[in-house]
Amino acid sequence: MALLALLSAGAARGSTRNVSCGATSTGLDFAVYNPLQTAPSPGVGSVLLTCRIVSGRFGRAVASVALTAGNSGNFGARQMRFGSNGLNYNLYWDAAHSQVAGDGTGGSIVGGPFRFRLNRRAPDQTQPVYVYGLMPPRQDVAPGNYRDLIVVTISY
Repeated sequence: MALLALLSAGAARGSTRNVSCGATSTGLDFAVYNPLQTAPSPGVGSVLLTCRIVSGRFGRAVASVALTAGNSGNFGARQMRFGSNGLNYNLYWDAAHSQVAGDGTGGSIVGGPFRFRLNRRAPDQTQPVYVYGLMPPRQDVAPGNYRDLIVVTISY
């Protein structure tokens, strides 16, 4: 079973008048899930924030990253789907899996703040933001390609 949680990038315009920010993302791939394995299955994905000056010589931005709950609509119990079958997992901002990645509701935390200081010599900057996934062990599920769609929103 190839398992994949997809991250789709979205951008929100902020009030910073001379700076523009956006994001690209990579999917989080849990690879092949073995329901007999006794340890949780980890995975790592990323969101790459980019801010650039659009006018003037200097600019500053403070960005944050929010993730949706996905198919389940629940930050505490995210679930990838394959037809009517579900496979539980969750996303975190830290490798210790203690900060549930989300939009600040339902026990989740928004990622950030990420600070950008731009000038003529550095008119654009990028900041990688890592998203850590974890699937509980011993889930008895049908074989298949399980997926979830997580929308990424950048605020600055």
